[in-house]
Amino acid sequence: MTHQKISIWSGIFFLLLFAGILWASWKLSGNSNSTEAVFEKAWKSLGAGDWNGAIAGFTRVIEMSPKYSAAYASRAVAERRLKEYDKAILDCGRAIEINPGDPYAFVERGTSEAGMGDLEKAIADYLHAIRLNPTNSFAFEELGLADCQRSNFDEAITCLTHAIELNPTNSWYYDIRGRAEFRKGDFDSSITDATRSIQLNPNFGYAYGTRGWAQYGKGDVSGAVEDCKKATQLYAPGSAAFFYDQGLLDFVAKDYKKATADWQAAIEHQPDSKEELQPWIEKAQVVAGAKRNE
Repeated sequence: MTHQKISIWSGIFFLLLFAGILWASWKLSGNSNSTEAVFEKAWKSLGAGDWNGAIAGFTRVIEMSPKYSAAYASRAVAERRLKEYDKAILDCGRAIEINPGDPYAFVERGTSEAGMGDLEKAIADYLHAIRLNPTNSFAFEELGLADCQRSNFDEAITCLTHAIELNPTNSWYYDIRGRAEFRKGDFDSSITDATRSIQLNPNFGYAYGTRGWAQYGKGDVSGAVEDCKKATQLYAPGSAAFFYDQGLLDFVAKDYKKATADWQAAIEHQPDSKEELQPWIEKAQVVAGAKRNE
C-alpha cells in the first residue's frame, strides 16, 4: 500500500515536472501564438514598410487583447503611412483612453492631424506629449515640423534644437533644422546642419538636398548641383523629394519648363510643399517668359 502511494505521487511529480519542462521549452522557443509574439511580428512588418501586414498583425493583437494600448497606437502609424488619417486618429484616441499617460499616442495622433492639415490640434497634442514627457525628442521634432508648416521658423529652430539636445546622433533632426534655417534665409547655419546630418548618415538623401538648396542660396551653383545630384540618386524614383531637388537641377540647367513640371509633381505628391515651391514655380515661369520674349 505504501509503495502504491509512493508510485502514484511519483507519477504525479514526474507529470508535473514534464509539464514544467514543456512550458519552459515553449517559453524559450517563443510562442508564435502569444500576444507578445504577434505584436513583435507586426512590429517587424511596420519596420519593413509593410503597412498592410502591420495593420493585420496589430488588429490580431487587439482581437487577442482589446486593452493592449500599444497595438492601437502602432496600428495608427501604419494607417497614417497609408494616409488613412481618420482611422489613425481613432486608434490613437482608443490608445489614449486605455493609457492616458502615453506621450507617443498623443504625438502619433498629432502627426495624423497635421497630415489632415489641422495644425492647431496637432500642436496641442505635441505640447501635451511634451508635458507628459519633457525628454520626448520625437514630440519636439514634430512640433518643429508643424512650426515650419506655419512658417514660424524661429520657433521651429528652437524646438528642433531641443530635439537635438535630447538625441544628438539623430541625423533627421539636424536636417529638419537645416531646412528651417534655409527657409529663414540663414544659409550658413543650414549648410552646417545638413553637413552634420550627412556625417551621421552618409546615405541620407534629404540632407544632401537641403545642403544643395542652401549652397544655391549662397550662390555656390556647382556645390548645389553636386549635392542635388547626389540627393536624387539616393531618393526613391518618383518621390516628392526626388522631384523637389530635380526641379532645382533643371532650373540651374535653364530648363524652366521641366523645372516647373518637377515642382508641380512634388506638390502633387506632398501638398504641404506648395508654400515653399510656389515662389520657385512663379520664378521659373517669369524667367521662361522673359526668355521667350528676347
